[in-house]
Amino acid sequence: MKKIIVLILLIFSFHLVYGEKPIKLSILYQGPYQVFYTASFDPDHPLSQPLLFKIKITKKGTINDFKLALEINSDKYGELLTKENGTIQKVYSFNSGNSIIISNRDIISSNVEIAGDWNDILRKDLQDQALETGMLPAGIYRFTLYAMSIDESQDYDQITAEIEVINPTNIVQISPGSPFSSNPTEIVGNLPVFSWFSNIQEFTLEVFKVESGESIDDIRNKNPFYTKEQIHANIFIYPADAPLLKVNRTYAWRIKGIIYTTQGENSVESNLWNFKIASSEGISPESANISNFIENLENLGMIDKEKFAIGDFTPTGDVYLNGEIISIEKLVNLLNDILSGKYEIERIETE
Repeated sequence: MKKIIVLILLIFSFHLVYGEKPIKLSILYQGPYQVFYTASFDPDHPLSQPLLFKIKITKKGTINDFKLALEINSDKYGELLTKENGTIQKVYSFNSGNSIIISNRDIISSNVEIAGDWNDILRKDLQDQALETGMLPAGIYRFTLYAMSIDESQDYDQITAEIEVINPTNIVQISPGSPFSSNPTEIVGNLPVFSWFSNIQEFTLEVFKVESGESIDDIRNKNPFYTKEQIHANIFIYPADAPLLKVNRTYAWRIKGIIYTTQGENSVESNLWNFKIASSEGISPESANISNFIENLENLGMIDKEKFAIGDFTPTGDVYLNGEIISIEKLVNLLNDILSGKYEIERIETE
């Protein structure tokens, strides 16, 4: 019995020693950029490049030397830099148990010789668009770093930094309320659901008190009544612990989209919308939110009441998708996908 136990322990130790990767790659940092200006990545001036990624390389095994290779792929344009052409013609060597950290500044550089050519990594159709706009086209770009043997026959480890590039869209508000130029839409309840369309990924919500006679410029130049930063969704429910929204008072709101570019931070601002808090007698806040939501979808041209036969109905506050009740948050996300062309509405049923 003891021999069997010893044999099992020896086998287990064997797998620990020989199953461990001699080189371990791990991502320490990945830049938040959503808009990429091609001028930001000049191989002749690597230190001026924005920090796109930092990768830690840890040596764990007994190998002495190794090579690195960079591969770049695009979901729309395919392979931009192959692993073979992106193989760095430098041998890396340091003691086992130690680590080094490299970034895109250490790789995408005219001082770093690769098997290919940095000037030939863009396909012509991508290059033409980039030259015309000065920016990388929207899409997902994957930067994969390989650690491999000197003869390039064996990969020790690989890791991928994935970056999504967007063409920022305007912010289209849905609810609550209506454009500031019109009379404020009455909404029920003091915890309204703020929702909007945009492909930007970070937002700031500002809510203002509106006094009688104030203009749009007056509102824009005053301090917000309530501010919520770092919203990473297209919907926000006014929290119960926020300043109280009072019945018969009018409020305005706007959304700012935060865009991280390789040349600094930019922002996109929505229009001002307004709403008035009405008495909640006889109608639930959920029902009122859905009513305002659907009315504004029709105003945006996303819903045709005649086509979908939803002209005269009293909403219950419940929305069903494939037979199951969904939250208004999920509904907003779904409609955002519809607006972006990911889905198309075939029919809407009301009961």
